[in-house]
Amino acid sequence: YQTALSNVCSDSYFCALGCIDNDKLEGFTARLCKKLLTKKGLGSGRQDVRQLTALTEHGCMTRTETLESYIDIYSMADEYYACAHLVIEAIAKEAVKRSFDIVLCPSHAFNNNIYEHLLIPELGVALISYSPLTELSVADAKPINLGRFYKKEQLTRLKTRLKLNKLTAASLADETYDTIKSAKAVHDDIEKYYIEAMSFDKLDDVCDKLIEEIRKR
Repeated sequence: YQTALSNVCSDSYFCALGCIDNDKLEGFTARLCKKLLTKKGLGSGRQDVRQLTALTEHGCMTRTETLESYIDIYSMADEYYACAHLVIEAIAKEAVKRSFDIVLCPSHAFNNNIYEHLLIPELGVALISYSPLTELSVADAKPINLGRFYKKEQLTRLKTRLKLNKLTAASLADETYDTIKSAKAVHDDIEKYYIEAMSFDKLDDVCDKLIEEIRKR
């Protein structure tokens, strides 16, 4: 189900990718970069990858508590995912170039092949995506409507296909959540046997030795 979901979302992504007003989007991204990246960073330009949003037995969930330490949060509304990914990719590249350490958050729904969030801890800046799957709402987030960067006449020609994809993706997402929930129930049942058979003292010894090895290295 998750593979099918990814395929459907990817179809919408590539359809929309061909409908972007690239000059307009690039101009906006350049202005946003200038607004956000006003100085040289104190880091090394390190790029970490973290999963902030995931498909779970409780639905599509985002660890919003991670964002509580961020001052400037920008919520990018993008029904088709493509513009959001391009904006994140461009700003991430410029941030790294200016020595900021960043955190890139790939989309679970796309098998982690596109980015949906970007965090710049030093600046307290977060770019997050609002999509039909995430429906991510964060208090005091500054809204950015990326829908304006798609050429409407081109999207209109794909209207039926994109609408069908949206309905199919919602259905497949529900099936994914239900299947994960069923799998977790089986996992929890199996785990009862392992817990009863576990020697936690021996496990602690292994963990202590591993921690010591990591510290030495």
